[in-house]
Amino acid sequence: MVIDFHAHIYPQKIAVKASGNIGKFYNVPMCYDGSPEQLIKSGSKIGVSKYIVHSTATAARQVESINNYIISEVNAHGEFVGFGTVHPDYEDFEGELRRIKSAGLRGVKLHPDFQQFEVDTPTMDPVYETIAALKMPVLVHAGDFRYDFSGPKRIRNVVEKHATFDKQKRHHEDGLRGHCQRRKHGFENGRGGDNARIILRTWKTVSTRNFSTISAAPR
Repeated sequence: MVIDFHAHIYPQKIAVKASGNIGKFYNVPMCYDGSPEQLIKSGSKIGVSKYIVHSTATAARQVESINNYIISEVNAHGEFVGFGTVHPDYEDFEGELRRIKSAGLRGVKLHPDFQQFEVDTPTMDPVYETIAALKMPVLVHAGDFRYDFSGPKRIRNVVEKHATFDKQKRHHEDGLRGHCQRRKHGFENGRGGDNARIILRTWKTVSTRNFSTISAAPR
């Protein structure tokens, strides 16, 4: 089975605009419109049968509508496994996290660069504790050289602070995963000691570095 573990999707009416904005953010040309239909069409050509789908709330007011959208698409497409979103400024995070799990979403996606928060900020501790208690994995976008929101060192801080993520990871259940961008800066900031509790997935090509001090698995 081929699984696409990282797929952003958007409602048809905003898909082109949303994917275009991501292209501008990273200065990368977008080839597709970001709609679920386009994702399935392109993935089927290379044998993808499952997709981990998600989107990111860049403001607290977007959290529920985005989660509702992901839930509806998971219900509509048997190929989809959904991850929800949460925002640091969203007040009823515990209620929302419990709601999305009950609705069938399997994890949570965070994008600190888009959402403008340091992933290891103490204000997120109650959020991480709730996610860990619900035994949901967290997928974190990490390592953009332009920001210091989500480097591997910060992700390590979260895992070391929240022991439940460690227990889940060691039992091969859930935990915290870092989806790293191609920028070498993210890896350099992640040095400082081995931590097998963190899985780093990379995209595109990274320069050759000594990665022995972090646990990294190329995508």
